[in-house]
Amino acid sequence: RNQPGYAQCKYVFFPGCQAAAIAPETVKAAYLDLCERLEGGVALMLGCCGAICDWAGRYEMYDQTRELIDRELAKLGDPIIIAGCPSCKKELAAHAQAELVGIWDILCEIGLPEGAKGLERPAALHDSCGARGDEQTQTAIRKLAESLGCQLVETAYSGDRSPCCGYGGLTAYANRELAKEMTDKCLERSDAPYISYCMACRDRFARQGRES
Repeated sequence: RNQPGYAQCKYVFFPGCQAAAIAPETVKAAYLDLCERLEGGVALMLGCCGAICDWAGRYEMYDQTRELIDRELAKLGDPIIIAGCPSCKKELAAHAQAELVGIWDILCEIGLPEGAKGLERPAALHDSCGARGDEQTQTAIRKLAESLGCQLVETAYSGDRSPCCGYGGLTAYANRELAKEMTDKCLERSDAPYISYCMACRDRFARQGRES
């Protein structure tokens, strides 16, 4: 739906299903910040981008999800999509009419919100599978982390070589033992707290007891 007070918005925030499920207060804060600092209005679209259906092999459901998203975007006047998840960004880029940007790109452009908390300590950066081949996103995340004062620890495998956290392809549901091995393998790379810009990765690491 459109931002209150706007008949039509220039942008629509698409945080992704995992972020809205795990960190609803963070999604709310991010949305209110975008509404306050971006001109032209920011609509909000909650739901799944279709990646989960695709990974599960539910292709009929995947097509239905794509059609639903296209219909809702059309109702909003096809605004610029601000993705809050790298997998959503990758998935939504396949929609013919979609103009897309990551929230990390927006924050690099307009700056961090007033009162953003510092993170002045070492942290290991874990790149999301969804950001493979997306150098712009990988660079933006590093820039934001450093602007918070974080001393980034680049792990042995990062960027396009970053391993899967164990959630991708719904491994965590299809084979929990294998998913745990994948998560443990990711966490072997550093003893530091982990920074990830994918909520699925963040959740997997937190479930294994790592500050994330």
